[in-house]
Amino acid sequence: MRYTAAQVDTIHNSLCSAEKEEARGEMHNLLLILERREHLSRAEAVEEMCRMIRSRTERFLVLESLLPGLCDGFRLTEAQRVPVFGFADALRAVMRGDYDWPSSRTIVPRIVDDELWR
Repeated sequence: MRYTAAQVDTIHNSLCSAEKEEARGEMHNLLLILERREHLSRAEAVEEMCRMIRSRTERFLVLESLLPGLCDGFRLTEAQRVPVFGFADALRAVMRGDYDWPSSRTIVPRIVDDELWR
């Protein structure tokens, strides 16, 4: 889950910072790499990154739904489960923070349906 949350954060950061990094001549940005290596238009690269974020967010939610069974398998007490679910909540907050962060950049669309976050 941590790796998946980090991927979402990293992809979203590349999406948000692409214009700034491009203006500075930095080319180590996923959006710019997709344009160059995959020969995608800007809109196509943005859509591909949104797809990547959606799929990883969905994977995170699936993994999160498996936590109760995992805790059961390890026979964790209610007290022992608190940090497990607390960590999952913290990861979710990192992902959600990127999603909620207000942005004046027009390149960043609404990526994940609100339904996924309920």
